Amino acid sequence: MARGLDKKESSLMFREISPPYRWDQDSDSHYLRLTLPGFASSDVSLNMDKYGHLVVRGTRQMTEHKYLSFEETFDVPDDGDLEQAGGMFEDDQIYRVVIPKKKKYLGQRNINEDDHGHDSIFPKSGIGSPKTLPNKPSHPLPPPLISVDNSIKKIAFFIAILIATYVAWLNR
Repeated sequence: MARGLDKKESSLMFREISPPYRWDQDSDSHYLRLTLPGFASSDVSLNMDKYGHLVVRGTRQMTEHKYLSFEETFDVPDDGDLEQAGGMFEDDQIYRVVIPKKKKYLGQRNINEDDHGHDSIFPKSGIGSPKTLPNKPSHPLPPPLISVDNSIKKIAFFIAILIATYVAWLNR
């Protein structure tokens, strides 16, 4: 008799989260900081969609059958060079995406100023409002966007989980 997956092996659970985030900027770059406790750099990927938006995805395994995941899409400021963007963890919880400003915008000061006299291209209130950073970034620029190979591996892993779940469902 062929052995099928038992109920315990087929009970994969995915939990979607929406991590808190905030935008900051200085004279050279825009910074997107996401709060992602428990995630590692290898769990997070950065991509650009066909509309020029930044897509940040992450999946991490919590237990043998439980996964935590998220996918967030962000508009990138007009002066942001998304092709040169990269991300890394500042500490154990905060993932920082650095989007350098395009060279043609660096010398211009035609951006709105916020209540404190700082440059701001973001709304003055609400979620995502920036807090201005010092003029120089405290960390070097992270490596460029994660390669396609890593994204393909994650997609293949997700498809394998879907197939295993489907096979388990058929054998119940």
